[in-house]
Amino acid sequence: MKKIVYLVLFILLGGTSAYGQYYFGGSFNFSSSGRTEESGDVSRDEGSSTSFRLNPKGGLFLSEDFAIGLGIGINTSWERNPGNPDVIDKSAGFSIKPFARYYVVKMNKFSLFGEGQLGFSSNWSKVEVGGTTTDGPVTNTFGLSIHPGVSYDLNEKVALEAFINGFNFAVRHKTEKTEMGGTEVKERSSNFNLGANLDNIFTTGSITVGVIVKL
Repeated sequence: MKKIVYLVLFILLGGTSAYGQYYFGGSFNFSSSGRTEESGDVSRDEGSSTSFRLNPKGGLFLSEDFAIGLGIGINTSWERNPGNPDVIDKSAGFSIKPFARYYVVKMNKFSLFGEGQLGFSSNWSKVEVGGTTTDGPVTNTFGLSIHPGVSYDLNEKVALEAFINGFNFAVRHKTEKTEMGGTEVKERSSNFNLGANLDNIFTTGSITVGVIVKL
């Protein structure tokens, strides 16, 4: 239990621990755009949008072959569609994804591993028209997924990782809540996926490559 507590503190605050070797990675994205259309001397506003995503991920090696970790996700988006009045769409969400990883094969700098992830995410949206805001659906998703991956050590501290999404196992349960006429309506769905797709592994985005840094 102490190792889990230290791991969470590391992801949020950064640091090292005597319990094992930490590693971290993740992604960050911010985008903003505005659109206009010009016809002769007339310029027309076509709207604007802004989005933000932050997905830090950290892990702790409990042994040479086994690691546990936690990923956290935050996302927001804002889009304005011009009109009379303007329509503004807002959305936000978060995710928590603890995971476990086991290295099956290690050959010099190359390693083959499997990673299982247990995740929960919640997303909600709102629409604003002429100063009046209407709540959109709230979607909660809970799921389990397993993917194989390949790691290559550039040096003792930095490694490249590739997740091969062509092989997959996933179980997900989604609940969408919407309020209609003062009554809360819930729509539940579940799906199970098991398969392999190597026909277009280099052209369909089936490989995800990232970098981790070991402390």
